[in-house]
Amino acid sequence: MASWNSFLWPLIITSDTSMMTLPLGLSFLQGRWSTDWNVLMAGTVIGTLPVLAVYVFTQKYIIKGLSHTGSK
Repeated sequence: MASWNSFLWPLIITSDTSMMTLPLGLSFLQGRWSTDWNVLMAGTVIGTLPVLAVYVFTQKYIIKGLSHTGSK
């Protein structure tokens, strides 16, 4: 998860498209003069699905941990 939102470092280092992070890959969907917003938003939704799935399955543990931190 530490490299999930990396943009600048992978932009400098990677030359292979298979090694790109999600934000870097999404930035290549934007054109210089126009952007295909449908493709860009579809990529964004597909990119957020794994995070949403992890949250759905771990929601009760996250809420339990947050509720215990406030009570002593």
